[in-house]
Amino acid sequence: MEIQTNIVNKVAQSGLMTVDLADYHPTTDNVLYDIKDNLFHGLMLREKDFREFIKTHDWSQYTDKHVAITCTADAIVPTWAYMLLANKLEPYAANVIFGDLEELLRIQYAAAVDQIDMEQFRDQRVVVKGCGETFIPESTFVQFTVKLSKVAKSIMYGEPCSTVPDFFSNNFRKLTYMKLISTLLLYLSVFVSTVFAQGLPHLKESAFKGGEKLKYKLRYGIISAATGTLTVADTKDGFGNPSFHLYAAGKTAGAFAIYTVRNEYNSYINSKTFLPYYYTENIREGGYRRNDKVRFNQDTRTVNGNKGTFTSKVDQTFDLLSSYYFARNLDLSSVKPGESFKLTYFLNDEIATLGIQYIGIEKIKTELGTLECLKFSPEIKPGRIFKKNSKLYLWVTNDGNRIPVKANVDILIGSVTLELLEASGLKYKLGQKASYSK
Repeated sequence: MEIQTNIVNKVAQSGLMTVDLADYHPTTDNVLYDIKDNLFHGLMLREKDFREFIKTHDWSQYTDKHVAITCTADAIVPTWAYMLLANKLEPYAANVIFGDLEELLRIQYAAAVDQIDMEQFRDQRVVVKGCGETFIPESTFVQFTVKLSKVAKSIMYGEPCSTVPDFFSNNFRKLTYMKLISTLLLYLSVFVSTVFAQGLPHLKESAFKGGEKLKYKLRYGIISAATGTLTVADTKDGFGNPSFHLYAAGKTAGAFAIYTVRNEYNSYINSKTFLPYYYTENIREGGYRRNDKVRFNQDTRTVNGNKGTFTSKVDQTFDLLSSYYFARNLDLSSVKPGESFKLTYFLNDEIATLGIQYIGIEKIKTELGTLECLKFSPEIKPGRIFKKNSKLYLWVTNDGNRIPVKANVDILIGSVTLELLEASGLKYKLGQKASYSK
């Protein structure tokens, strides 16, 4: 089979067979059963309570549904608990699997691809569409390509969003570039999360509350590249003390969806000190996977991660997510334009420090209207992503909420912009100043 190496716009030409794997997207009713809702204080499963729940719960609501069973909380769940769930679901559900909804979708796509008659593609030049609105697992493209390679004359990858086919051999270069974009997503996340100084006093009352939800989009030039969501929920720690559960999720979108980035972050912080005591990461970038679990002991200045215990030189150490929320509660009344400061954070099994400069107050136009903002410039290091003289700028609302609404940075090719799309559950009306506003 010939695999061509150049990029040619041939989608509209005759002689090509086009396959859209989205046509095989399951139409079933897929639901997730998350056992974390059965945990005591989100930490442990109490057998007596769980068995009583199993007996009294209305399992008929899962009739004809395809159910994925999982536990998204960091807790030890005994195998028999999953077995009990499967046993109760089996009489009603059309299918039951262990895993998340993405795993269920992967299984369903695999079954659908197995049913495709590949003889229709024999000796044909085939364009496989991608980059559409429907999420298709990478495993589906791999499975289909393996089957298609046995009969097709040539295989091309077509993007409906640009109608330009990308031949598979050249697609690897695109994946490499998308890896660069995913790294930039991480950089922006760190910078958005660490815009304020550590040594400054924090407010007595939080600038956020449970129920808050923020949605962002990331653009490469004018092209949508990724979306992100941040939420806050009220919870309690293992000792019954009031805490906040912070959650963040980001994924690639639009033309960049060919390289799947679906990352999730969870941080649990004390509602009075705003310091973290537990943090998790679930990183899914293409075929790369990483799951991190981190425990903070602020009293002993130690951080226990996947690769051991680390010692911090400062009293307050944060993870990627908690640093952002801690920042929103800082008293910035004494900070003047031009001043710089630092914040210590833990990321990728190491403790690092980031410098930030406060630029001043500036009004900017956003999707939610014109807002008065505090402007910052976190430090960046030139190299594989950033130009030598690149500057990252970040705008944070100068109101009672202190939420980032925009970030912008020039990279080696073009620029990347992060923008706030939606904000709900805010403690203050967007733009409404508080006593600590500058």
